[in-house]
Amino acid sequence: SNEIDLTCHDPACADPIVTLSSTPTVCLSSTAPLSLTASVSFTGPNAGTASVSKYEWASYNELSDTWNTIVTNSTTAVTNVVTVAMPNKAGNFKYRVTVYNKDQKELCFASEEYTIKVVANPVPVLDFVDKNTLTCKQTILTMSASPVSGVTYTWSAGATAATANSATVINDGTYTVTVTNTDGCIGTAELAVTKNIENPTVTIPTVDDLTCATTALQRTLVANASANVTYAWSAGGTASSKLITAGGTYSVTVEDKTNGCTATSSVSVSQSTV
Repeated sequence: SNEIDLTCHDPACADPIVTLSSTPTVCLSSTAPLSLTASVSFTGPNAGTASVSKYEWASYNELSDTWNTIVTNSTTAVTNVVTVAMPNKAGNFKYRVTVYNKDQKELCFASEEYTIKVVANPVPVLDFVDKNTLTCKQTILTMSASPVSGVTYTWSAGATAATANSATVINDGTYTVTVTNTDGCIGTAELAVTKNIENPTVTIPTVDDLTCATTALQRTLVANASANVTYAWSAGGTASSKLITAGGTYSVTVEDKTNGCTATSSVSVSQSTV
């Protein structure tokens, strides 16, 4: 915003015309100081030989409704640029420069105000929609960022956008979402995806063949498996052991109850009629 106050007490005064420029909108996360530049020209009598004697810079304190001097440049060190510290909160911050005409012994001067808007960066929160670990059964995970109106979401490599604020992943690793608001200010959040696809172990020890003398009641297959698994025998049954009544190939598949990964072992049993 610009407001010009022009005061001249000498009819022969060359009126200064001052224009302030800066970045109108900055993000709160910026660490660089704010910089304002005053451009001055003159109009009226003696405009061609007029020059600036000093620039007076000030910032506005909204609480006290006062202007606080930032710096006053003397005749020996005239500069049209000033830098001020980045504010520590979002809001509109007003600055002013007053320019004095050197030739009229500073009887003629002009002021201009400039407002810089400091915008807070979005603060996304990223979390899993349901499951948080990739497994043999859970082969895809969905992540969701906190919904915010008027922003765009950009996901890191490996994440596939599902909706505006959610994405799916199929591999473990750390994923990032970048949220950008309409003023170009950004905020990021990241989430680590883990994977558990370790297969259980299972073996079926070899047993003697079935014979006429060795009946089925004397042959039991026992699956030696890792803990926390379920059993499924090819010939039916869900126990860790299987009573056999005929020769053939028997297999058992175990499934880890935690990650759904499986392992299979088999054994062949012969049957003699002699």
